[in-house]
Amino acid sequence: MMGQIAIIVEFEPHAEQASDFLRKLEQDAAETLEDDGCLRMEVLRTRDGSGRIVLSELWRDEAAIEAHRTKPGHSHAWQVPMIKSKRVLLCDLVQSIHLAGSGEASR
Repeated sequence: MMGQIAIIVEFEPHAEQASDFLRKLEQDAAETLEDDGCLRMEVLRTRDGSGRIVLSELWRDEAAIEAHRTKPGHSHAWQVPMIKSKRVLLCDLVQSIHLAGSGEASR
């Protein structure tokens, strides 16, 4: 059985659209978290002054990702005019460690 899958997406938005892009991405992430099999969505901003934004997703399995991708209305087209670049990493979760009280460690 395959384990959980993480998707890490790094965006470089156009400076003049960075605030709007971040707002829309936060909304999109919150809506996606309601999808069956979506376990975690985190929207991050890099601290290096580059303006890059990172989306970290955790999914139960490939079937959950595929159901999300094929859901009616799903599209990333809104991102295209707002970003200079986008890099996507698809990763198998090897280990997830949490602080005591924030959830159980999983492998």
